[in-house]
Amino acid sequence: MRIVVMSDSHTAFGRVYHIVETTQEDADLYIHLGDGEEEFQEVAALFPAKRFLQVRGNNDYQSSAPVQLLLEEAGVRIFCTHGDRYGVRWSRDRLLEAAKEHRAQVALYGHTHEAMTEYLDGIYLVNPGSVADSRLTPAGYLVLDLTPQGIVPVHRKVGPAPEEYR
Repeated sequence: MRIVVMSDSHTAFGRVYHIVETTQEDADLYIHLGDGEEEFQEVAALFPAKRFLQVRGNNDYQSSAPVQLLLEEAGVRIFCTHGDRYGVRWSRDRLLEAAKEHRAQVALYGHTHEAMTEYLDGIYLVNPGSVADSRLTPAGYLVLDLTPQGIVPVHRKVGPAPEEYR
C-alpha cells in the first residue's frame, strides 16, 4: 500500500497536480493535511479513479473537511491532522498523546512547513513539509509505504511544476 501525503500547498495547484500526475501509477491513496483544500479538490476531480482524503488546515476558511481523520490501511492505524490544534510548532507531545489515544501507529501532520519524521513510543510522527513554501527543509511531500515488512516513510522533494500547470 502506497500513500502520497502532502500539506500546506497554499494555492500551488501546479505542484499538487504535478505530484499526483507523477505518482499516480504507484499511489493507492492521496492525503492532504490542510491549507490547500481548493487545489487538492480541483486535482482530485481530474483523477476520479484515485482515492483522495483531506483534513482542514487553519487557512482553509469555509472548509467542510474534517479537522482530523483516523483511518486503517493495510492493517495500520493512521491519525491525520493539520497539527495547529496540537501545538506542533512548539512540541509534538500533544500530537503523540492523541495518536496514542487513537491507538495509531502513524500520526501525519502539517502546519510547520518542515519535513520531519520521528519515531516515539512506537509511533511514527511524520510531517511531509510544505508543497509550496518550506521554512527549513526543501519543498516536498511524503511517500508512505505500508508493507508486510513495516512502515516506510520517505520524504521527496517537489520539483517545479511544468509551465502549463502553473
